[in-house]
Order: sequence, then C-alpha cells, then structure tokens
Amino acid sequence: MIGAAVFAGAFTAAFLALALFVDPRALWWRFRARHFQHPEAHEPSTPSFMGRRVVPAGRRIGVQAGQRSAARDVMDDCHESPGVT
Repeated sequence: MIGAAVFAGAFTAAFLALALFVDPRALWWRFRARHFQHPEAHEPSTPSFMGRRVVPAGRRIGVQAGQRSAARDVMDDCHESPGVT
C-alpha cells in the first residue's frame, strides 16, 4: 500500500511539473495558430493561458486527494471489527 502511495505521489508530481514547465502560448502557436487566417486576432489572452496551466494542476491535486481519502475510507472499513450495534 505504501508503494502505491509513493508511486501515485511521484506520478502526480511529474504531471504537475509538466503542467508548470510547458509553455501553453508556444503550444498554441505551434498547433492552433495555423488554423486561422489572422492568428494574432484569435490568440487567447494571458489570463486564459494562466488558467490552462493552473486549472489542470489543481484538478490533479484534487483528484489525488480524493483518491487518498477514498483509500483511507476503504482501509478503515476493512479494519473495523464486526460487532453488534
């Protein structure tokens, strides 16, 4: 169980690093700008690019926290002793 938690943490850290170090503006110019006749007019704003960096990172943190919480609940249920209530 500890190994799975360490792996999940390392996996999350790798995706967070990727989300923080990849330049979304460069990706937009590389893959999307060629679809527009005047790409400067269609380029997303700076806050939009920041949102594309922050939101996925926050989503990953939230999913990871939810998975840990669910795993804790399952483990707590497994360790409860059966008894009469």
